[in-house]
Amino acid sequence: MAIDADINMHMAELLGIESTPKSLLLSEKQPSKEIRTFLRGENQRVSSNEVFKKSTPPGRGSNLINVSSASDWFMQNYTFSVTDNLLLATVGSYSEDGLASSCYHNNLSILENILSHTQDEGSVVVDMVAGTDAFASTLYAQFDALIFVAEPTRRGLAVLSDYLRLAEAGGVADRVMVVANKVDSDDDRVFVQDVVRDRFIGSISRSGHLAEVDKGRASLSVDNMSQDDRVVFENIAKRSEDLVVPSQQRLEKLWRIHEVYVGQGYIKNRFGDLRSQIDTEFRYDG
Repeated sequence: MAIDADINMHMAELLGIESTPKSLLLSEKQPSKEIRTFLRGENQRVSSNEVFKKSTPPGRGSNLINVSSASDWFMQNYTFSVTDNLLLATVGSYSEDGLASSCYHNNLSILENILSHTQDEGSVVVDMVAGTDAFASTLYAQFDALIFVAEPTRRGLAVLSDYLRLAEAGGVADRVMVVANKVDSDDDRVFVQDVVRDRFIGSISRSGHLAEVDKGRASLSVDNMSQDDRVVFENIAKRSEDLVVPSQQRLEKLWRIHEVYVGQGYIKNRFGDLRSQIDTEFRYDG
């Protein structure tokens, strides 16, 4: 499954399918309500959607998403087919209701819930807002691999430097890989590679195919990219497999993040002590 979590929501058109209707964007009011109700299931530690926070972990009784199952409730209701083995879900952007009163991090909270309540079967790839936004939530801790796409400019590498600093503080620096994007020459590639060294896994050129995709004249296809560009995707797949962490092992980090988040005064004052949502007896494998 691919999830478009970028504020600009371009993945559907790039992949050659219709844009997701607003009524099925994950962060819209009704979809997020339905999804959280489904995920809560019979979990007695989460009494309502109101106390289902972005960091709330799964517990006994929670429903889990299986991205490899055609009969999965979430996959049937909120994803759209791209190919025989790829489905797409879209988080959503700002809505008219949130003008001047919300930030995009609020939209991403439903994505945090989905990821923490997903089984290990299959693969999930998420396209996110560029830069350091992932560290304002649990998202940075929910992936096996973090792939930073950097342009060969001083500005691009400055953002990457901030990202790596936060990744180090968050204990996930070993999961960060870097792809150089919009590369026109060997000098562009080396400019990025010399800085990131072992994190570097390849570069993407300014290919004619990608230019046609950006103009809406073609659908994105790896087969239409150059062999040098295609190698990047092979490297990402291999390195990601080497970095896989079972969800059960990752859960302890999510528990710690949850304790920090719900320990904030404004949450405790309104909802009480939500640390009780942590169920140390929960197992993803049932």
